[in-house]
Amino acid sequence: MVKPKKMKRKSLSKKIRFEVFKRDKFTCVYCGRKAPDVILEVDHIKPVAKGGDNSIANLVTSCIDCNRGKRDIPLSVNETLEKQRIQLELLQEKREQLEMLFEWKKSLDELDEYESDLFIQYIEDKIQPYTLKKHFKVEILKLFEKYKQDEILDAINIAAKKYLQYDYEDKLEQNSVEEFLSKIGGVLVNKNLPPIKQKLAYIKGICRNRFGYWDNTKGSIILNNYVKALTDYGWSDDKILEDLETEVMSVAKEAKHWTEWRNTLEGWTDSVKSWDKKEFQFENLSEEEINTMVNNSYSEFCFYFEFIKHSIHIFGEDDEKIFIQQTIEAISQYNKLQHEAICKNEDFSELKPGYLLFRNIGLFKFIKNIDTSLKYSFSDAIEIYTEKIFNNELYYKNKNLTADDFYKFLEMIDNRLSKYVNEL
Repeated sequence: MVKPKKMKRKSLSKKIRFEVFKRDKFTCVYCGRKAPDVILEVDHIKPVAKGGDNSIANLVTSCIDCNRGKRDIPLSVNETLEKQRIQLELLQEKREQLEMLFEWKKSLDELDEYESDLFIQYIEDKIQPYTLKKHFKVEILKLFEKYKQDEILDAINIAAKKYLQYDYEDKLEQNSVEEFLSKIGGVLVNKNLPPIKQKLAYIKGICRNRFGYWDNTKGSIILNNYVKALTDYGWSDDKILEDLETEVMSVAKEAKHWTEWRNTLEGWTDSVKSWDKKEFQFENLSEEEINTMVNNSYSEFCFYFEFIKHSIHIFGEDDEKIFIQQTIEAISQYNKLQHEAICKNEDFSELKPGYLLFRNIGLFKFIKNIDTSLKYSFSDAIEIYTEKIFNNELYYKNKNLTADDFYKFLEMIDNRLSKYVNEL
């Protein structure tokens, strides 16, 4: 007699599980409990053994208790090891589930109480068996006032990987937990620094780890003096970044000690200061040449405004004039900041176009009103386009103009943009 073949259960992919969880709003369909309070699983409405398939229509979200039953299965062999294995599997499942929750919540509204609880849960999951003290919770939630949710999540993961340490019994060391929590904010700050400052921070980290002695304050001064010498000579930010990546990074990796590194960088700085600057001096442009630059930049901004107006209408906003006016006000504010920096001979690194700068000058106010699953993807697209426009059409360091010509250029751009608003 031939026995019927037993239906082989095919494991569900993470993508299918995610789709089921999203559809059911991360809630058990049987008891109503939600993640992250419980671990969720995917249950077959019609069991596989009875011919059920893995189509989403045959799948529902179930908590682990409802799916497996609230019973303890006795363990006969290697009981302790088996319990540990099951705990590790559940912990991994919980981590994956939290990551899915974040992915789902990104497509919904602004940060709410539920989502802030998710971040706290996500951190506490990484530091088990420890929990967050109240002051740490307050500090973590303050981060949402300054940074994007994706950035905070990345910073948590980076800090956990770098600072969490385990003893010989694979137990989390308490002092490493405190260091991990205290470093999340610092990781965020570094990730949002202008590219040159990020590279300098990375170089200092290499030196700190390699040399037996390292003076961080003096090291910062030496590196900043070197960058300033290159900037004063006329190098662009991109050229300075390339030099830091190749030349300065090599010294950090190859110097035997602090003294050799310091002498090399200080020698390079003195050498740059002695370079002949004549070939990098810009000549003043004629009024016709400046006017041509203004016309080209204005045309690019007109395309940019059309992009914003189109975006506003897609997401149900009607008053395009107020949002274009806010955008132009932000541009004028940016021009004013650059003008002040030139007059005071200040560092321009904080004015390089990027998310923090855009937020500080009041750009993208209309994005807050967008209520759609496309919100975060769309926001990134706008920022990328805006950064390109600002870099190419407004950023002083990329314009190759004298200070006097740049003043004229800004004044003419502001006048053209004011007329654009009045004609809306």
